[in-house]
Amino acid sequence: MKNTSHCPQGRSTNRPIATAARRRQQFQSLWAFAWGRGPLAGAFAKGTPHVVPYKASPVKAWCQISRLVAFLCLWAAAIGHAQNCPFLQLLCSNTNIPCGTPIPSDPPPYYDPCCPDVTVTLLGSTSTRVGCTNVISQTWQAVDLCYFITNTCTQTVTVLPSTPTLLCNDIQVTCGSLFPTNPPAYYDPCCTNVIVRLVHRMTNSPPNACNFNVAEVWQAIDLCCNTTNTCSRTIFAMPSAPTILCTNLSLKCFDMSYTNPPAYTDLCCTNVTMTLLGSGPISSTMCSMTFTQTWQALDQCCGLASICIRSVTSSIPVPPSFFFSSMCGMTVTNTCGTPLPPPPMAFDPCCPDVTVSLLSSVTNYFNPGHCGMAVTQSWVAVEHCCGTASTCTRTFFFMPSPPTLLCSNLTFSCTDTNSLTNPPPVVDVCCSSVMVMLTSSVTNFVGRCNVVITQTWMAHDMCCGLSTVCTRTISLVPTPPTFLCTNLIATCGDTSFMTNPPPYISPCCTNVMVTLLDSTFTGTMCSGVMTQTWGAAEMCCGTGSTCTRTITFVPTPPTLLCTNLTASCGDTNFMTPPAYISPCCSNVMVTLVDTTGAGTMCSGILTQTWQAVELCCGSSNTCTRIVTMLDTNPPTITCPSNMVVATCGTNAIVSWTVTATDNCAVAGVSSSPPSGSSFLPNTTNTVTCTAWDLCSNTNTCTFTIKVVRPTLGLVSITNSAGTITVSWAAGILQQASDVLGPWTDVPGAVPPSYSTTPTAASAFYRLRCNSP
Repeated sequence: MKNTSHCPQGRSTNRPIATAARRRQQFQSLWAFAWGRGPLAGAFAKGTPHVVPYKASPVKAWCQISRLVAFLCLWAAAIGHAQNCPFLQLLCSNTNIPCGTPIPSDPPPYYDPCCPDVTVTLLGSTSTRVGCTNVISQTWQAVDLCYFITNTCTQTVTVLPSTPTLLCNDIQVTCGSLFPTNPPAYYDPCCTNVIVRLVHRMTNSPPNACNFNVAEVWQAIDLCCNTTNTCSRTIFAMPSAPTILCTNLSLKCFDMSYTNPPAYTDLCCTNVTMTLLGSGPISSTMCSMTFTQTWQALDQCCGLASICIRSVTSSIPVPPSFFFSSMCGMTVTNTCGTPLPPPPMAFDPCCPDVTVSLLSSVTNYFNPGHCGMAVTQSWVAVEHCCGTASTCTRTFFFMPSPPTLLCSNLTFSCTDTNSLTNPPPVVDVCCSSVMVMLTSSVTNFVGRCNVVITQTWMAHDMCCGLSTVCTRTISLVPTPPTFLCTNLIATCGDTSFMTNPPPYISPCCTNVMVTLLDSTFTGTMCSGVMTQTWGAAEMCCGTGSTCTRTITFVPTPPTLLCTNLTASCGDTNFMTPPAYISPCCSNVMVTLVDTTGAGTMCSGILTQTWQAVELCCGSSNTCTRIVTMLDTNPPTITCPSNMVVATCGTNAIVSWTVTATDNCAVAGVSSSPPSGSSFLPNTTNTVTCTAWDLCSNTNTCTFTIKVVRPTLGLVSITNSAGTITVSWAAGILQQASDVLGPWTDVPGAVPPSYSTTPTAASAFYRLRCNSP
């Protein structure tokens, strides 16, 4: 730490004269500081030691925080320094702080007895790390604003490495529970790499073993700067009383399990005594009684006990009762065939689980013919809560009854005579052997066509000899004819429905007249409905009936006359529409609506769908025809006429053209030998020409080529003004000086003429063919 003081340039440093008044004022300021008052007291309020050097004073002392000592020090300094203004002193001090503590930013205190207006600022700060220690140097400056003098000092803040803090707390657990093994928490503000380990554990057991404790020592190691810390904690294992598992009981009748003590658990002691301390008052209803029990569980190891109270509800046995109990013991009389009544029903006000079952059933017949019987049944009702039961016995008499005839009046038609002898149905629940007979029948005619028959029938029971009688009337009435009307569908031009009435059935009279009573028509000729009402009257009794039928007019679609076709390639006849028949409309349009096919034009099958629409009513019809495509027609080939070719050469090259046509397409034409071939002189050659189409059909023709030597013409020579002109038609012009030769070809001479100027007295000319 260093401390310097200086005055601005040009300012006098002469000390003021220390008068008695000035000393008195300084003493009062120091006295106020000593008792915590005045401007100097704040500088020492924090307890920071201060050093106050004086240049001109022999007094130099360390002044501590004590008010009295500070007063004496400053008084002594003031006496020796009263003549030393201006004066400014910064009191820097070094500080050590642990890692994680904020760096001090408060300025150091200062001493200036001459000026109250002083500012202190931080000029700069440097940081130097040495291992895990960080040293921060702060340079502070104080400025006396009265005399404009300054003073600086440097203080160091040493940041020491942090030591982890272990947060050990004692733990209390109950006997038998798991001991905690987790380490205590720790706090380290400057290092996250800390390990906590158990370094010591000791168990302390008292003589009675009802409680004990475990002392643990834990260590935390800061792996950043290798600092350590330890702490101790104690785990107290406390005894616990037994836990009684009290549950309320709901018991059926005669269940004595309430005398069994409730279950318990005790993790610390296996020697536990369960004692019933007492039972509470009993409260009862018609069906149950309820009381309480107080149980105690005593731990014989440590003498700890716990108590529980449970409620016990027990059912009271109440036998079931039968519904309509007055029916029990009674005798009921029914007719034979009456079914036995259902089992009686029972209930129990204290138990919902009641069953009724048949104990016995005894049947006694009154006579050997079984014409009467008595059935005695015994029933038992059992409630399944407590097992009590009740019985009920009842007797039923079943007396014989005569059969019942089900007579009803009937009405039949005039021809239904078989029904006259059919007996009425009979019911006898007591006897299956019943004879039904007609005892009388009286016929009465009512008018010309009605008959009423009165019949008396008797049913006799063959088991017990009981009988019953009934009477019925049968009315025979005339039956009108029955029309068999069915609706019709009529096509164009069909008028048979106008003259053909619907059929009818008249079983009672053959003289029936059928008449068309009414006819209405709605719609058009293409789609209309005619409604006819027909009447049938039988002339025997005058009864009649009517019926209505409808005739629906539908247009008749044209009929297409499709027939399958076979067509050659190039043949378009299959595109001609098929013929049709349309009896109702002459305006018919036939169109091709679809074509599908497979194969080629040489061999394929086309499926055509044709549609005929009659334009009068719009009805239509379709048909399908198969068109088989076959091409067996060969192409037509035309050879050139026989040819004669004259040549003087060793051969003649002859070209020609062959023409061919086909109903589909010509694929190619060839000649053998081909056109442009060479032929020898004095030969006759046959050329064969072949034409083929795309379906591999072929045709041939031949012609001849005759090669002959040409007949050479005359040579004429003319002389004009010394120029000789030789004229000829064909051949090669040769010349010689002698008629006997030798002969040579005239260079550049070609027919029809050659001119030259003779160089000799005579010359001879002749013609030859192209071959030498």
